[in-house]
Formats: sequence, C-alpha cells, structure tokens
Amino acid sequence: MKKRPIYEQYNNIDWKNQEKTKMNSFVYDYIISNIFLKYNDNAISLFDVGFGIGLFLRMFLEKASKKYARVYLEGCEPSKTSFEYFINESGKEMNMVAHHETIADVKTLSKFDVITAVYVMPAVLFEDIEHFAKKVYLMLNKGGRFYCVIAAEKSYKDSKNNKDLFTILEKNNREYKGKHYTEFLHKSLLPGIGYVFDYNRDEDLYADIFSQNGFWVEEKKEIDDGYFLNTLFIFKK
Repeated sequence: MKKRPIYEQYNNIDWKNQEKTKMNSFVYDYIISNIFLKYNDNAISLFDVGFGIGLFLRMFLEKASKKYARVYLEGCEPSKTSFEYFINESGKEMNMVAHHETIADVKTLSKFDVITAVYVMPAVLFEDIEHFAKKVYLMLNKGGRFYCVIAAEKSYKDSKNNKDLFTILEKNNREYKGKHYTEFLHKSLLPGIGYVFDYNRDEDLYADIFSQNGFWVEEKKEIDDGYFLNTLFIFKK
C-alpha cells in the first residue's frame, strides 16, 4: 500500500503559529548571512522547497532587496493549508512564482543560484531522495548551492536526553550503493505548533546520495537554535 505523503500532516497542525514562535528563524538568519557572503553580484535567484507559510522567504527578501539590485524568487509548498495562508498573508505582495506542489512536480524554465530546503528532507520518502537530488541539480546554475537543514543525528540518537522530543515509531535499515544506513520515523512535538512525523536518517546518507549525483559537500555545520540541534549541509554543484 502506498504511503500517504508526510506533507499532508501540515494541513492539520498550527504551522501558522510559526509567526509567533519564530521556529527556525535562527537557522534562516544563518543561511541568509551565509548566502550573502558567497554571492556578491548585483542579482540573485533563489528557490525555496517547502516554503510553508513563507517566513524564510520574507526574511530573505527583506534583507536581499537591500543588497542586490535584482532578486528573483520561486518556491513550492504542497500543503494546501500552508500554501493558502502564504498566498493570503504575503504571497501576493512578494512578486514571486509560487508552486502549489512538490518539487518533483515543479515545472520551471528558470535556473537558480541557490535552492533551500529547511526540514524538508525528513518528509521525503527514502525511495524519492535520489530523484530529489537529481531535480535540484537540474534546477541549479553551474556552481549553484543547495542549502539543506535536517535534525542533527546525535540529537535524536541520544535517546536518554531527547526521548521526549523524539518518539521512535519505526526503525528501518536502508541501503544505497552497497552501504547501509539507519532511518527512524519519529513523532516530535513542535512548541506552539503541534506534533509532526519525520524521517530522520544517518547524515552520511544525504552526503553520499548528493555526492553521487553531481554535488560536493562544501560545508557541514551544526546549529543549535534553542529548539533543536540542526545540521546544515551546503552542497555545491
């Protein structure tokens, strides 16, 4: 039986409360500062995968419009609730192309300097990760970067300290190119928002899949945002 897409859960939680909790905003700030350090031209193009209610896009546009003469934005969000909230609250004012679908279904003629995905990979099924990597590669300009944020591996494997944050519902062994990895399906409580279900995997899995599909790991960094310990990958094409 085909599994229901994990993104559908965002139709049933209070993700709009991210406006109040500012969850992930510390990570967003780090990504934006990193992008500004690496891109000093007059123009920049960015695609945000799974933009939710659009908090990252608004933060990026506010700061990028002061640095660049031209800022081009696109993004996708498959959750009906989040997408409609974004369109009604700020999407119409942002002059961007917003796709109500997964990145797998996005059709765009544009190429991007930067593609971002903050806590998107945990909603991607294992069998779809390589397709995801190939799609990102096709959408990036030569030398472009993919910013990917996931839960830090040690944060959920330290069950003694984090059993209340990460409840294990399922454990799977996965294989890619002859190498084995561990995958957990977790139930986690996001303060002020609700419970979410995510697939958390060995970090090496992402590094290996993207490396096999035209990328190299330019940077890997742990970021503690006060909610969770995160791992940021910067993959360069």
